Amino acid sequence: FNQALPQDYEFVNKEVNKKTLINIISDCINRYSSSEVSNILDNIKETGFKYATKSGLTIGVEDIEIPKEKYTILESVEKKIEKIEDYYKDGLITDNERHQRVIQIWSQASESVAESMEKNFDKFNSVYMMATSGARGNIKQLRQLAGMRGLVANARGDIIDRPIKSNFREGLTVLEYFISTHGARQGLADTALRTADSGYLTRRLVDVAQDTIVRIPDCGTEDGIRLYVLTLEGEPNTNLIGRICAEDVLNVKTKKFIIKIGEEIKEKDLQHLIIANIEGIKVRSPLTCESEFGVCQLCYGRDLASGKIIAIGEAVGIIAAQSIGEPGTQLTMRTFHTGGIASTVIQRSIKSPVKGKIVLRKDLLEQLGLKKEDYTTKSTDETIEVNIEHINGRLTFQIRMDNGGIVDVIFPKGEILQVSKSINIDEGEVFAKIIFTAKKKTHVHKHEKTFEGIDITSGLPRVVELFEARRPKEHAFIAEISGKVSIEDVDPKFRMLTIKNDETNIEKTYQVPLRVKIRVSDKNIVNIGDQLTEGIRNPHDILKINGIKACAQYLVKEIQDVYKSQGVDINDKHIEIIVRQMLKKITIIDSGDSVFLPGQLVDRLIFEKENKKLIANGKEPATAKQNLMGITKASLATDSFLAAASFQETTKVLTDASLESRVDNLIGLKENVIIGKSIPAGTGMRRYRDIELSYPGYKEEKEEAIEIFEEAEDDEKQDLELNI
Repeated sequence: FNQALPQDYEFVNKEVNKKTLINIISDCINRYSSSEVSNILDNIKETGFKYATKSGLTIGVEDIEIPKEKYTILESVEKKIEKIEDYYKDGLITDNERHQRVIQIWSQASESVAESMEKNFDKFNSVYMMATSGARGNIKQLRQLAGMRGLVANARGDIIDRPIKSNFREGLTVLEYFISTHGARQGLADTALRTADSGYLTRRLVDVAQDTIVRIPDCGTEDGIRLYVLTLEGEPNTNLIGRICAEDVLNVKTKKFIIKIGEEIKEKDLQHLIIANIEGIKVRSPLTCESEFGVCQLCYGRDLASGKIIAIGEAVGIIAAQSIGEPGTQLTMRTFHTGGIASTVIQRSIKSPVKGKIVLRKDLLEQLGLKKEDYTTKSTDETIEVNIEHINGRLTFQIRMDNGGIVDVIFPKGEILQVSKSINIDEGEVFAKIIFTAKKKTHVHKHEKTFEGIDITSGLPRVVELFEARRPKEHAFIAEISGKVSIEDVDPKFRMLTIKNDETNIEKTYQVPLRVKIRVSDKNIVNIGDQLTEGIRNPHDILKINGIKACAQYLVKEIQDVYKSQGVDINDKHIEIIVRQMLKKITIIDSGDSVFLPGQLVDRLIFEKENKKLIANGKEPATAKQNLMGITKASLATDSFLAAASFQETTKVLTDASLESRVDNLIGLKENVIIGKSIPAGTGMRRYRDIELSYPGYKEEKEEAIEIFEEAEDDEKQDLELNI
C-alpha cells in the first residue's frame, strides 16, 4: 500500500479501512498538487483492484461464526429475568418497572453477545473484512447474522420485552419470525412512502434557494455568527474550517494572533485555537451576509468541492438544496436496512486531544461527587462510574500538557460517565465514556402520539416541520421577560405560571396544561428566552423573544441534530443558506416617510437600505416586523413571478402578478431557463459575457484575421458575379 503513496509521505503501518483511507487522501490533497493527487488515487485504485482480485473474497454460511459465549450469556440473563418476574408476581415492582428492567437487561445482553462475536471473528474472515473495511454492511448487521437480533418494536412503537435470541445463521423460531415481521414490513412501506417525501423536500429547497448565487467578492459586513471551537461531544468543530474569521483572535499566553480578521480558518488554525483554550470565535456566515442578491465570497468561505474560496458565479443555493435533500433519501432508507431493531444503550468515547495530565479541579470533583483519592497516578484499566444525569450546564475536564498549557475537553450530556482512574493520558487515548439510553422522543403527528425511539421515520417529518416553520403541537413555553417565577393551581386542567420583574413591575402569565411538565420551580429566577416547560421550542417564539440570529441558529442546530442522529454529516453553511431565505422578508407595520405600504412584504436588506437613506435625510423611518416563512411560502413570495409560477399555484401567481403589473428582473436561475436565456451563474453571468481574449500579439492576429475574412468575402462576391 505504501508504494502507492509519494516517497516523502510517512510510512503507514496500520490497518487501512475506509475512514483511514479518507484521512490519508484528504491529507494528500492538502499537501500535493492536483496532478500528483490524481496519480496517488490511481495508484491506490490499482493496488485495491489487484489485491481484491487476488484475494478471491467470497462468503459462505460457514464464515458466519457464532460465539460460544453467547449461550452462557443468555443462560445468566434468563436467570436474572426469572428473578424480576418473581418480584413482579410478588407485587414488589410494578408492571412498568418490570418492563423497563427486562428491556435494560436484554439490551446489555445484546451488547455483550455482539462484543464476544467481534472478538470471536478472525481478522481475515471474509464477512468481517467486508464490514470492517467499509466495503459492504456494518457491525450492526453482523450482529444480526452471528450474534442475536435483540429487541424489536411493535406496531405502536413500544419495545417488545421478548427479544429475538436467534440470529440469521441459526434461523428464527416461528414466534421470533412473527415478531420481526412488523419491522421488516414497516421498513419496506417506509421506503416507498418516504422516498417521495424526501424528493418533494428537495424540490422545495431548490425552489427557495435557486436565486442564491455568489455575485460579489465582499458585502462589507462586520457582522457574523459565534461558533464554538469544540462541539458538545468535545470534538473539534469542523464547521469552522473554511470560514472567514470576523474578528482578530489572540492567544493570551503567547500574545500572538492565531488568526486575523478576514483570514480563512484552516485545519491547522483549528488545532491552534483548541490548544490556546479559546471557547468560541466570530465568523462570517451566509446568515449575516448583506449582499442584496445572493451571497458574497467572504460570507460563504471555502468551496467544499475544490478546497479554495468559492468562485463568483457559483450557484450555492442549488448546492445547498441538493446537499440537504440527497441525504434525506438515504435517511428514509435507513429503517429498511436494520429491519426495525431497537437500539437503546449508546456509548460515546472521549479521546484526549493532547498528551498530559488531568487537572483535578475542586469544582469538578464536587460536581461529580468524587474525591482526589479516587484517582491514581499509576496507569490502570480501572474506571470510576458517576451518574451525571442531574448535572446542568457543561461538564469540562482540563488536561495540562508537558509545556504547561491547559486544554479544555468538553463532555456531552448523558446519564453515566465512566472515567479512567489514571491521571496520565496520551494523545488520542480514550480516557472517558459517556453512556446514555436513547430516550430521545420524536413526534409523529399521524397517530398524535409521542413515540419513543430514534428512528428517521420521525426524523424526516421533523426536518420538514422545521423547514416549513410550523408551530409544534406540544410546544414549550418560553420566558418573554426576566424575573421571579410563581406557580399556582387555579383550575383542575391548568396551572398558572407567572413571571414578575420587580424592577420594571411587568408581569407575564402563562396558562400551562396539567399534563405538561414544568422545568422551573416556584420562586426561581429566570432570564428572557429561558424554556419554562418541557416540549419542542417554537421557532416563531424564539424569533419574537431572542431575535433573528438566535432563531436562525436554533433552526440550523435542530435540523443538524436530526441528520447527526442518523450519522449523516452536512456542513452548516448549506442549512444557513436555506434559513437565510426563510428569514428574508419583513412585514411593514408603519410606513413612516418611506415608499412602502403598511402590510407590504419587503426584503429585509432593501428595507434597511431605505431606512438608512431616510435617517440620513432627517425623515421618519419605517417600522416593520421580521417574518419567519416556511420554504413553500418563501418560494411563492419570491420577487420573480416566473419562478413562483413554475413552482405551485400557477394561476394564482400569474393573476396576482398581472393585477399588480409586476416586472421580473430575471435574477434567479429558473426564470432565465423558462424564457430560454443563459442562466446568470458560472460563465453565464453578465460580467463574463463580453470577455475578449488577450495575449501577446493578439491585436496583430485579430487584424490579420479580419483582413483574411474580408478578402475571402471579396473572392466570394467575384465568383458570384462571374457565375451570373
